[in-house]
Amino acid sequence: MYVLHLSFCGANYHGWQIQSDVPTVQGTLHEALKRILDAPDLPPPSGCGRTDEGVHAVEFIAAVRAVREMPPDNLRLGLNSLLPPDIRIMAVERVAGYRNARTLVVGKHYRYLLCRTDTLSPFVNHLVWRCGRPLNTAAMRASLRHLLGTHDFKSFQASNTDVEETERTIHQAAVMEAGPLLAIDLVGDGFLKHMVRIIAGTLVEIGRGERTPEAMSDIVAARNRSSAGVTLPGKGLYLCKLFRREEDLRNYAIPLLSTDIIWRCR
Repeated sequence: MYVLHLSFCGANYHGWQIQSDVPTVQGTLHEALKRILDAPDLPPPSGCGRTDEGVHAVEFIAAVRAVREMPPDNLRLGLNSLLPPDIRIMAVERVAGYRNARTLVVGKHYRYLLCRTDTLSPFVNHLVWRCGRPLNTAAMRASLRHLLGTHDFKSFQASNTDVEETERTIHQAAVMEAGPLLAIDLVGDGFLKHMVRIIAGTLVEIGRGERTPEAMSDIVAARNRSSAGVTLPGKGLYLCKLFRREEDLRNYAIPLLSTDIIWRCR
């Protein structure tokens, strides 16, 4: 199989998963793969997870069956010539056999970006969520300890999902600042639907003084979506890092908040 390492801006897409009537990252990539591999019946590539509408990925892995032999870098260049510029193949691996891309990843780092100004530049409107109000970041940070470790995160799961196993492990959590920007970082072994966006919304409510830092413990224990805060928009969410080894997940250091993420090149 080929393992594709992608980076994409999600502003123009309704998430990763193929849908019949709207553009998605998986659907767009699938069409390019069918052309470059000359395989009209090629199954869609599997992804390392599902992203929601508007969500971005600095790192994302997709797996596709090797129905035709091609040097990995030729496949990368060919796909990038067919894909729109907001989806880039950063690297391609040739791996024996076939596995769903989900099985290649043991953990993820998500970052939610928000801006605390009262006016947001139109050039970053699709990249961050505008909070527009001061936030007590000390209170937000104080609440993070209640998220660390292994818990049932059902309170932070979207109500329109049938996933029953809702226990996850959060290895690291942070709130970072850089000028008007604020980042909410979560590193864990897996995440439920909308989990990061709901945690971020709950932290914003704590930062606004609408909840206390200690309330986070009660929200986790409640195992009820109505106990947590609002779901923030997808446009501020980034899948920043994927971990393929437990050792890398355990030893990871969350990078400082920087605009370098925008300029990352191969």
